[in-house]
Amino acid sequence: MNLPERSRNPRPGDLLEVAVDSIADGGLGRGRWAALVGPDRRPVSFDVRVRGALPGEKVELRMHGRRRRVLSGEVTRLLEISSDRIEPRCSHAWHPDRQDPACGGCSLQGLDYARQLVLKGQWVRDQLKANGFDSDLVERVIPCQPPWGHRNKMEYSFGDAGGDLGLGLHPPRRRYEVVDLARCHLQSDEASTLVRAVAEWARAEGLQAHNERRRTGWLRTLLVREGKRTGQRLAELVTGEAEQVQTRHGERPAAQVAQAFADFVAGLRQAVPIDSLYWTQRYAQRGQRTRMEEHLLAGQPHLQERLRLPGGRELLFDVHPRAFFQPNTRQAEVLYGRVMDAVVQGDAPISGRVLDLYCGTGTIGLCLAPAASEVVGIEMQPDAVEDARRNAVRNGVDNARFICGDVGEALASEEFAGLCDDDVAVVDPPRSGLLPAALRLVAGLAASRLVYVSCNPAALARDAVALRKAGYRLVGAEPVDMFPHAWHIETVARFVR
Repeated sequence: MNLPERSRNPRPGDLLEVAVDSIADGGLGRGRWAALVGPDRRPVSFDVRVRGALPGEKVELRMHGRRRRVLSGEVTRLLEISSDRIEPRCSHAWHPDRQDPACGGCSLQGLDYARQLVLKGQWVRDQLKANGFDSDLVERVIPCQPPWGHRNKMEYSFGDAGGDLGLGLHPPRRRYEVVDLARCHLQSDEASTLVRAVAEWARAEGLQAHNERRRTGWLRTLLVREGKRTGQRLAELVTGEAEQVQTRHGERPAAQVAQAFADFVAGLRQAVPIDSLYWTQRYAQRGQRTRMEEHLLAGQPHLQERLRLPGGRELLFDVHPRAFFQPNTRQAEVLYGRVMDAVVQGDAPISGRVLDLYCGTGTIGLCLAPAASEVVGIEMQPDAVEDARRNAVRNGVDNARFICGDVGEALASEEFAGLCDDDVAVVDPPRSGLLPAALRLVAGLAASRLVYVSCNPAALARDAVALRKAGYRLVGAEPVDMFPHAWHIETVARFVR
């Protein structure tokens, strides 16, 4: 291979040609750039990450950063186009001919969905294989059907949109700018109608987006939750802590502006009925813990959502505005069904306890409760634990209890020293995986089976190594696509001691 010659290493602003051969974390195209540099023609090579490029494409990119041996940049021209590239459904998605900033979501929307599934499955296989596991243990990715309108939760940001107030999602690497969304295909038509209407209301009121750097503005985000099985809808306007707000008509009390927002939303009830409406002030001071002060403006304090499980069983959940609940209801039913299959083998009930670690609002534990003698959930967030307890009562589950606390500290207590072979552990940690202390304690459990629900293949592979050293054997991993068009994948990994 004849390498190009350059007088120096690449710098920000340089144009480089790169062949993209894979997808990296974050949905970025990945390739390699190499050259002979300087008078001594020294060979150098860099990994390259480029947004918008797909495997099989050759691109010209403008470099904007370098970190160690990794260059990052954005496509300026597609020199060779992949046969898997399709026209994005969304008008805000990245496109090679696009001049204005693209939305920061749906990084894979230009890739055929069937091909997305193949690449996501390969990502899981590659991570496990790199850590010494048999990649054949990874099963085919379970697709999301349909791959549009599936999200039950979206958080939209207020910010600058070409000099005017906008409401939408941030373009990549732009913290204070947003793409003012006309339509987001990840939620319902009603959600998009609400987002557009609220943006128009805020502009008409002369409100400004909060800017942390300048300490100006009031509006932060608009959260929209939808019950895909119940039809309920919750909206939450999150603002800064200011008690006085600058509007087109002068300075007004924040509570008065929030009430005007509630009145406006009430007027939309024919087009977009809202069952729960919140205004939440975010108090964030440097050196102090961030505090959220909620005000229920109208409707019920919780959104209700229903999960349909194998065997015709249903569970009804109360969901707080910021409580964790899987953002894809129908695919969550598939995911939890796979967890149930991994825990409950055949028709035999579990004679011991089920530990539901990082249990959130208790969804997994409540799904498993009928097959277990007892379910014990552990979660650090107090609001989520309270929701889990209410959800147990609502669904008539009397053999589940939920502990508020750190997973590592809870497992180190005397209560969990007596686990036996009949017990089963389910862990659903955050994206970073298990913290070292929690990992040591989970790995040391005497439970006969362990089910690890992962949203990050790299963290799963890393933690699987520690579990293997502790005597657990990986026997299977099944990816479930919860987030079509985004570079994320859930995996249900099954371990036996």
